[in-house]
Amino acid sequence: MDRNSDTHPDVSGLKINDLVSYLRRNQWRAVSTRNKRLLLFHGPDDDDGNPVELVLTADDRFRDAPRSLSQAIDLLAAVQQRSRSSVIDSILFRDKDVVNARILGESAESGSIPLPVAQSVLEHLRSNLSYAARLEERPDPFFPGVSKQAKQFVGRCRFGQTFMGSFGFRIEIPLPAPIPVREADATGLSQFPLFESGEIVPAVPLERKVALRFFRGLSRVRDSVEKDDVNILLTGYGDGFNGNVYENLEGILLEFPWMEFMYSMTWSPDWPVPSDVDPVSEIPIRRSTLRYVKTAARELRRVVQPEETEIGGRIVQLKAETVPEDDDDWDLETSECTVVIRRDEPGEKPSRVTTHLSPDDYKKACDAHKEGRTVRVKGRLDKPGKSWILQQPTDFMVE
Repeated sequence: MDRNSDTHPDVSGLKINDLVSYLRRNQWRAVSTRNKRLLLFHGPDDDDGNPVELVLTADDRFRDAPRSLSQAIDLLAAVQQRSRSSVIDSILFRDKDVVNARILGESAESGSIPLPVAQSVLEHLRSNLSYAARLEERPDPFFPGVSKQAKQFVGRCRFGQTFMGSFGFRIEIPLPAPIPVREADATGLSQFPLFESGEIVPAVPLERKVALRFFRGLSRVRDSVEKDDVNILLTGYGDGFNGNVYENLEGILLEFPWMEFMYSMTWSPDWPVPSDVDPVSEIPIRRSTLRYVKTAARELRRVVQPEETEIGGRIVQLKAETVPEDDDDWDLETSECTVVIRRDEPGEKPSRVTTHLSPDDYKKACDAHKEGRTVRVKGRLDKPGKSWILQQPTDFMVE
């Protein structure tokens, strides 16, 4: 039993072999020593040109193993100019990328937040990751909903242990083991692509692509604020965020104006991180971000006009404080003839869709509601927030 584990609680989950594997992957060289109870490694050169030395106990069962691990983490943090927690995460999370979201603000200073706030924040994180996954299928400036594949991706993600100091969420994105993929060369022969170092390049999995998109999207939000340039957001949906994500960010900032997020990523060392990604950067999302994401969401939504579709179902809600005598007095923008249809189509998840009808069609809807009959209507189906809306309704009919 580790008698000193309580003295170094943040390394209690680490093993000597975990750290040795990490050192070897990061080009630290094992050096022989006469003391069989110790492991010695040489790392990068210090300011005097001498290799940095790192010493570990050789076995987790040794009494001073926790202290040895803790000192090694301190040394790595200093050499890599990172925090202790960041180094520990890199060692532990070899087979996953991790989204870290720290919440700052008065309500989080105690190390806890109200349960409804936590639930809402998790829902926003889940939505943004599903949007990022959907964008990997096709980078549209805006789309009405996420695909089955995007939902399946989010289903594979894990909610990790929260961390202290402010309050933090950790979303783990499991990664498959790297498997090389053959590419045909100019002669038509199948070859493994290589890095400049000669190492085989593995095929990048969807999980890593989504994590990179998520980080690049956050980076562009930060750059947009720092450079006071919303165009950075409007042109970046090819490999970053789109209007759906910006709309979601706008929602959380409006819902909790006291809240400030600090995002960072812990990258799996099994997969190389592209040169344009800062592996240790922490990105703020705060109140000053609001006007940029709000503008981007509105502008990108305008780019895409929803396709016309037909929906059917039963009317579950009617609202009309005043109904004009005829269609000539009806204005789509100010209409109070509102109906909510419970859409129930084969192969589709039941949903509630709101639309505004002409006076004549509204009267038909009232009759259909009284008689329990289904209706059908055409229009442009959109989801600007959490609710479905059928815009420009036409061809309303009672079945």
